[in-house]
Amino acid sequence: MNAKKTKAMLYKETPSSIKTLDGSELEIVHDFKYLGTWTASTSEKDFNIRKALAWKACNSMDKIWKSNLPRALKIRLFTTTVKSVLTYGAETWTITTKMRKAMDGCYTRLLPRH
Repeated sequence: MNAKKTKAMLYKETPSSIKTLDGSELEIVHDFKYLGTWTASTSEKDFNIRKALAWKACNSMDKIWKSNLPRALKIRLFTTTVKSVLTYGAETWTITTKMRKAMDGCYTRLLPRH
């Protein structure tokens, strides 16, 4: 185990430190990124992070949106790239009415207009 890369997240008790067999001390954290999702964050925080990543993905495809490709192909590219970034991990979110409206609005604004 690489103690420099390993972090510990505790559920109830907070010991002063956690040590490996070789005596290295592990960093104790309250939230960390695992498979692209923040573990202890709220659904709203995770959605906001996903929304920013989706905008970044959409903006990086600017040449495609301005190209002469057929609209159907652009929408297919949008669905497979931008939409998948936005909705990654959504099955674990607790979605409120406010969040659903925010997601719908974000999705609509992200759609290519060309």
